This record gives sequence, C-alpha cells and structure tokens, in this order.
Amino acid sequence: MSQRLRVSETKVTYRVAGIPVRSAYPVAALAPFAVPSANSSESGQSGLSSPIDLSLLQSPQASFAIRLHTEALSNYRFSGHITLGAASYDLRAWWPDDEICMMQARRNQPENGGDHHTFVVDARGVTAARFSLPGVPAQGRPPDECLLLGPALAVSLAMRGIFLLHASAVLVDGVVCVFLAPSGAGKSTLAAALAAQDDVRGLADDIVPMVARADKAVSLIPEFPQWKWPPAWQRRFPQTAVRQNIRWFFIHPLAADATQSVAIEPLKPAVVMLNLARHGVATRLLNPYWLRQHQQACQRAASLPGMTLHYPHRPENLAIACDLVRRYVQEASHAL
Repeated sequence: MSQRLRVSETKVTYRVAGIPVRSAYPVAALAPFAVPSANSSESGQSGLSSPIDLSLLQSPQASFAIRLHTEALSNYRFSGHITLGAASYDLRAWWPDDEICMMQARRNQPENGGDHHTFVVDARGVTAARFSLPGVPAQGRPPDECLLLGPALAVSLAMRGIFLLHASAVLVDGVVCVFLAPSGAGKSTLAAALAAQDDVRGLADDIVPMVARADKAVSLIPEFPQWKWPPAWQRRFPQTAVRQNIRWFFIHPLAADATQSVAIEPLKPAVVMLNLARHGVATRLLNPYWLRQHQQACQRAASLPGMTLHYPHRPENLAIACDLVRRYVQEASHAL
C-alpha cells in the first residue's frame, strides 16, 4: 500500500546543517531535527542564507514546461546511475543557469511502479513532484526521501555555501576527528567503536556538512540525517557549528593479509585538498560555477591537518586503530 501524503498549510520546520528547512509535508527522516513553531522563522545559524523551502509541484503541465525550458537552456548536464543506500536510480540533472538546477530520477526497483521524480532546486529551496507514467501526478504520494535528502538537498545546501562530505566524525578530547573513505572502507565501524567509549561523542556516521568560506573559519555542522543511527542519537547532535581542532583522517583500507601495520601518515595540504574534493557528496551534479566553489572550500579546509590512516582489515586492528587515533589526539592537544 502506498504511503499517503498529508499537505499542511502550516509548514513543518526542521533545522538541517544549521539552516531552517520549511516543508509543506512531514519528512520522516528529518523528524529528529524538528524545531518548535515559535522558532520557525529564525535564520540559519551558520549565517549563510535564507531558509530552504520544500514544496510540491502537482501540475504535470508545469513540470513539462520546466523540463523543456531546462533542456533548451542548460549549460551543464549530468546523466547517469547513482546508488543511495540500498536503492539505485537513473538520474539526470540540468542547469539553465547558475541559480537553478533541474533533476529527474527513476528508481530501478519493480515495486517503484515506474514513478518518475522531479526536483527543481533554486534559491528558494526544493520543489518536488512525483509522476506516474505517462506523466500523471502521483497525488497523495510523497517524493522519494533518499532523492530529496540526497542529491536535491545536497545541491540546495551547496548553493548556500554548505558542502557535504562522505565521512564519519567523532569528538575526542576536544578534537574533531573526521574519517573520510569510500563505502565499505571502515569509517563507520571505526567511528562507532570510538563513540562507544564513554568520553567520546559521535557526531556523524556517513555525511558531514562543511562550511569553509573566505570570511569564516572552517566549521562542521553535524545536524544532518544519519541513516544508520537511531533518532535518539541524532537528537543529541550539537545545534551550533563545530569549529575547534578539526583533523582529517583519510582511511587507506588494506587487505586482511597485508603485512603493513596500522599507522598514521601526515599529508601535505595539496594532497588533503584533493582527498577532500574526492569525498564530496553529489559533486558530479554541480555545474562549473558551483564546482569551483566546492574546490575553493576544499582548498580552505586543507589548511587543517590531514593524514592517511593505513588500516589493514583484520578484526584485531579495530582496537589498535582506535588507540592510535586517541594517542594522536592526545599528542595534538598537548601541542596546542
């Protein structure tokens, strides 16, 4: 049975990556980030821009007109296959100019029923629509949350100077340790093992929002849905940007039979910048202008210390990696 969508005249407000997100319909994955209605008019705590509005586009004629306009005027186009969690999608994105991005996607699952999802991302926020073939609005059915909170929200935040990193993060002895790695490399396992210790605070499991503007210090904003963590954990996230003592750890996974032991190797800023850019979320969807903004943010963030964590995947090495990270943090804290 398909989920029914309840649209309310009074918008629900969430706070995501320090930005108020106002929605005409409830978004289940954002429930831990709901804010009282009395605070719904507040500006973003990062001080970067206006709130993001999530709205619905229910007219197939309007969607079709936007699609034609976008295809005709686009100066950048992405067309390809993406994976979000356990689901896969075919996604297309167009940019008629630097201020609007159009996305269309279809989930590659039989139970999806052939629905197409349309997202228009601009300065106001994200306008979503769900259409069944051949272009009939799927009224009463919400947009796909993986697409909404994945590529659509990532591009909307990028337009506000907030870029998402594919990373996990913990707060250890006043130092924010950010672990960056492809899926399956062990960043979530390492962060969870550290967060299980009484004096360590988990900040993120899979996505870390980052702000690195010329007029501001590099900061992380942990308020973002973490799909693997229960809602109770996410309600404990800091509600302000984290700026103190950030360290980048790029996990270099090694085979279980590798002879190399767990080790930390410092990296030069140029290498840190390249690695940060490589682990950006939805950067393939950005047009040249916003891609340059992302690269500049990575260059500024590379002023912070970065290192490679060589990590052979053997069970006994998890505790060794945790101890090594903690020793590094203690040494870094004493050096400050």
